Amino acid sequence: MSVFAYIGIFEGLSKLLIAFAISISPIDHLVSYSALMCSIAIVVRFVYGRYCSGHFEECKFKIVFDNEQLKEMFAFAGWNFIGAIASVLRDQGGNVILNLFCGPVVNAAKGISSQVNNAVVGFVTNFTMALNPQITQSYSSGNREYMQVLMYQGAKLAYFVLFLLSLPIIINTPFILKIWLGDYPDYTVSFVRLTLILSMWESIASPMSTGLLATGRIKWYQIWVGGLNLLNIPLSYILLRFGFSPNIVLIVAIILSQFALFLRLYFIRLLLNFNIVIFITHTYIRILLVSIVSSAISTLVHQHMSSTFMGFIFTTLVCIFTTLITILILGCNKSERGIVYSSLLKLKHKLL
Repeated sequence: MSVFAYIGIFEGLSKLLIAFAISISPIDHLVSYSALMCSIAIVVRFVYGRYCSGHFEECKFKIVFDNEQLKEMFAFAGWNFIGAIASVLRDQGGNVILNLFCGPVVNAAKGISSQVNNAVVGFVTNFTMALNPQITQSYSSGNREYMQVLMYQGAKLAYFVLFLLSLPIIINTPFILKIWLGDYPDYTVSFVRLTLILSMWESIASPMSTGLLATGRIKWYQIWVGGLNLLNIPLSYILLRFGFSPNIVLIVAIILSQFALFLRLYFIRLLLNFNIVIFITHTYIRILLVSIVSSAISTLVHQHMSSTFMGFIFTTLVCIFTTLITILILGCNKSERGIVYSSLLKLKHKLL
């Protein structure tokens, strides 16, 4: 993982240098930006390839034409493309519809919400990247019991990490936007909040999707889930046509994400024969309890605080503390709490 961190640092610094380079570039800035970003992607790709070929015997480049394997790979890539393009069309199609009905100002608000969301979600990405190979490896080795634990606990942990980061932003959205932008477009506050809520629910789906992709039997899974995601475009169009608020685009996406979640559970039961009742009782209900209790307490405290910097700091600390306590009490089972207590004791001994 240290190599992954070093490459990530290199990539981040390179992008920072690009920001300075395009300002002095003699050619079109957009062309310069795209060319330099493409160059970084190519360099990173070759660095990963060189590292893997030097450290893993099985990673060797060799030209082989295996028709059966190529057929399987193209079939998998084709069906997976349906899910990927459906997700892109859901997001970008929503932007097009907002622009069609509400104009560029509302679209600008949506863009701001996406920036906030990307900054928060980036913290959880590394966790899911580390978890996904373990899920796939568990399936390939036939260890279905461990795979189920990874998928269900991974979904819960991914949500809790994102919720811990998102709740202070959701509670303090107007203050944060005022400090960051000064004046901001209408609907920016609600867009930021709804986008973060959507990302939290989507984070649950990531380990589940990885487990389903590991089976290789993804045709009907991608058709059904991809088709469900695409419903966001016509439903949003119809509801905006009837005069609903622009918020309806994200509200529809959140509702559809819940249906997609249970659709994934159906395919998990069908393809992996997992007990989905365990997910509902040990993961989904615990997530709901933590979300409701933490949000209620944090909102109550926020309503009695002034809109000052000290009020923002205090509310943020309350959000974090409340979320951590409710995760420990309501979100974790007995064995998970035991692991947390054991880790805290080890940390205490190290510090003392």
